Amino acid sequence: MRTFRIGFPPNTYEIEEEKTIDDLKQLIQDKTGTNKVIIDLMQPQPPPKTLTNDTKISDVEDRMIILIERPERLFQEGSGPKDLRFYLAKSAASITKMSISTKVLDILQETFLDFVKAFIDKKEVAKKDSEKSEHEDNDSLIDLIGVFFKGELKRHAHSEAYKALSKFSSGKEEWKNGGLNVDAQYLREQFPGHDLSLESWITAAALIEYANAELIEISLLQTQKRHGDKIQAFDLLGATKEDKLLEDFFTSVSEHNGGKQYVTASLADETDDSLAY
Repeated sequence: MRTFRIGFPPNTYEIEEEKTIDDLKQLIQDKTGTNKVIIDLMQPQPPPKTLTNDTKISDVEDRMIILIERPERLFQEGSGPKDLRFYLAKSAASITKMSISTKVLDILQETFLDFVKAFIDKKEVAKKDSEKSEHEDNDSLIDLIGVFFKGELKRHAHSEAYKALSKFSSGKEEWKNGGLNVDAQYLREQFPGHDLSLESWITAAALIEYANAELIEISLLQTQKRHGDKIQAFDLLGATKEDKLLEDFFTSVSEHNGGKQYVTASLADETDDSLAY
């Protein structure tokens, strides 16, 4: 038998080793009442590995991440892309085993997609103004990152982008996404019509992954302070209030998207009992 734990504190489920990933999905659906389950390997690279519905449980040696949603929170017409939440949850799982509410992932998804929109718009303007090729110089990239990331965050954000681009540029198959959880090709597909190379999308994915890690880490501290068992939206709110640089990030994204508000005080009164992972 193989044991799986979902949530924190965990709910425990067991399944026979000869069963498949599809059987595991069905088990989770039956136990939780959800009808959407996504399962992937925690660290698919290197080397790249994939799971299929026919993969036997006995053949899986790596840690898996499981993302579930309540039926009422599934894809809705006109609600926009949802898959980014999976990449964010996968990235967060490398930081903490504590569960994260779907509301937190909803907020982060909306914020980061708007960030990407603003980032690539500014990148295209900079490219036209300088009449340079897609391979921008280091100083230009630092300046662009500095529009959204201030102070110490700017330095770390640039470092993470540089590392991802270096891995991508190595040409190795296992680094074709820059060693990131957030899929650069997925981001590219969400914003068609932009004349940018995959390197630009790798940069955007690296910046999302870095900002996500910072927000999850500070939100986790808020959860621990209140002795909570799951990161909630009001923990995210507390994180932005406690860390001025993170608040500045949200403010910068808001300014480039018509003043849209992502983390508001009203969220502090809301509790989301749905399980992200």
